Amino acid sequence: MKSRPEVVITGLGAVTPAGLNVEQTWPCLLRGQQRVSTLEIRDGGYSCSYPVGRVRDFVEPAGSAGMDRCVQFGLHCAGEALDQAGLSEGDEYLRQAACVFSMSKPAPSLFAELYELHERSGSLAGKDLVGTTWPNSCCVEIANRYGLIGPRLCLPTACSTGAQSIIRGVGLILDGQAECVLAGAAEASLTGLYLAAFDRMGVLAEGGEHPERACKPFDRRRKGFAVGEGAAALVMETAQAARRRGAKPLARISGYWQGMHGLDLLKLEPDGKSLGKGLKEALRRSDVVPEALDYISAHGTGTLANDASETAAIKAALGAAAGTVSISSHKGAIGHLLAAAGVLQMVLAVKSIEEDVVPPTVNLEEPDPLCDLDYTPGLARERRIRHALCITGGFGGQSGVVGLSKPNTKCLSEM
Repeated sequence: MKSRPEVVITGLGAVTPAGLNVEQTWPCLLRGQQRVSTLEIRDGGYSCSYPVGRVRDFVEPAGSAGMDRCVQFGLHCAGEALDQAGLSEGDEYLRQAACVFSMSKPAPSLFAELYELHERSGSLAGKDLVGTTWPNSCCVEIANRYGLIGPRLCLPTACSTGAQSIIRGVGLILDGQAECVLAGAAEASLTGLYLAAFDRMGVLAEGGEHPERACKPFDRRRKGFAVGEGAAALVMETAQAARRRGAKPLARISGYWQGMHGLDLLKLEPDGKSLGKGLKEALRRSDVVPEALDYISAHGTGTLANDASETAAIKAALGAAAGTVSISSHKGAIGHLLAAAGVLQMVLAVKSIEEDVVPPTVNLEEPDPLCDLDYTPGLARERRIRHALCITGGFGGQSGVVGLSKPNTKCLSEM
């Protein structure tokens, strides 16, 4: 029986409120800089303000005029990831690649525009509802741009969309359906339609005079998250293919888990039981004992339920080792990128592995007694990082955990 291939990451891409690429985003988050501001929404008699993380100074990619902002973000970061991996349009190896690139909802900005048009005129005449607003439009545009003829997939699973897309891409490689996968997710939901919906769900932070301090992951004063926008992408391929091409592996994907940790649309298991089992399973598949785990990139949304449940899950999975692992969340700095959050976590975790540093959790100043682990408050910290886990979850309970390790680092139940 043939052994399953080792999956490595050779390219990273991102566009976030902290920067238009990974090179800009990573140092901003490492310094703990805050990129959340106030967005005023006025629509007829409706007026409200929200703390949000906006992508600024973005220039739409060539040939993307008229496309949803989500799709434009996806095209932008996909190009960055492919460039770092040393792949370009017309490359036969790239042409055979799969594309697993997702959005969590119908193209958000165009969908909101169509909704507003209908509200004003009662008509959608002349508008293309099929090709422009379906959730798979980002995947289709990216795959068409680079002529990819491998499998094309889109997995809309709320805030776990990005993680599920990465996991499915890994599965395509392990199952022999692709040797290379371009995977990622994009989000652009800063419209009155979606912000009001999240507000009614009771999950948003309160901005006030200091929107940059609104989202407080793991802080006892936390009340919710700030919605962010952006996209992130990874190029994944077999280690054998990377060696053959002379590409540099940035990290390897050592294991993963997919499951649930929710009881309904919003309610989470207080004891984190299911997610804890998932963390144990991801470690088992990674062949990493709890004591060898160095870093966890937490979902850390800043909601009361998520942060307490996630803390309980980590304790249940790691036991005594939960007190020695470094943990952080980027959402206090740039907001919750919803569909793209999980992929961005992996991009940042790869940088942490490369540079042996843990990025800080911004706005964590008054720890919650229920969240009593090492969440790296305020300042980044140097630490040797051999093995990391990225945790993501979504409304409805969809969850994903991905294990990352330094290239060629075996792990290590024997350590």
